[in-house]
Amino acid sequence: MDSADLAIRQGNDYAATVIVENADGTAADLTAYTGARAQLRRAPADEDPEVAAEIVCTIVLPDQIRLSIPKSVTIALCGRYVWDLDLLPDELTIIGGKAVIVAEVTREVVLALRAAR
Repeated sequence: MDSADLAIRQGNDYAATVIVENADGTAADLTAYTGARAQLRRAPADEDPEVAAEIVCTIVLPDQIRLSIPKSVTIALCGRYVWDLDLLPDELTIIGGKAVIVAEVTREVVLALRAAR
């Protein structure tokens, strides 16, 4: 399995493309696969059964998988996670690694003014 670490900004949409290659470096043919699945967790599934986030996976033939997480999901995440990507139906893990969600700094500021007494 190949390794790749993800850096995701909290409160932003996240997108990446995985280009799948054969061992000899040629483009892989993904037509035999019915889909792909990727998840973020605090620890591997055997240690932590809770899924922190599902990563949306779209196979783009012949050899790419687009990954995305909407900002409505990343806003609730912060800190360190692990992730991996499986091809279905075989549940063949092809890549994975660490994922760091970088905390948002700038947010909308709401000022409350008090009336003078």
